[in-house]
Amino acid sequence: MGWKKLPYWLKGGLIGMFFIIIIFIIGELSGYILYNKWVIIPILNLFFVPSVIILFQPLYDTNSGLVMGASILLISLILYFIIGAIVGFIINKLKRK
Repeated sequence: MGWKKLPYWLKGGLIGMFFIIIIFIIGELSGYILYNKWVIIPILNLFFVPSVIILFQPLYDTNSGLVMGASILLISLILYFIIGAIVGFIINKLKRK
């Protein structure tokens, strides 16, 4: 199944996931260049705020930076897929009118 045959909601979800992966890679690399450690630079942290809010619930307690970073990335991927899918669904509805 080619890209042109995918439903709009799936295209939107994949674009959302691709967007957050690119932001994560840029943030991590620039954080390493600026601070000599693997951190996301502060301005790009804004894209991960919903994930951090979910993770700071009292049920989630860890001191491992790797676990926290992987969790933030995974939750961000899911959230941005959902956001992209909703946007794609809306675009599909508007194009059909």
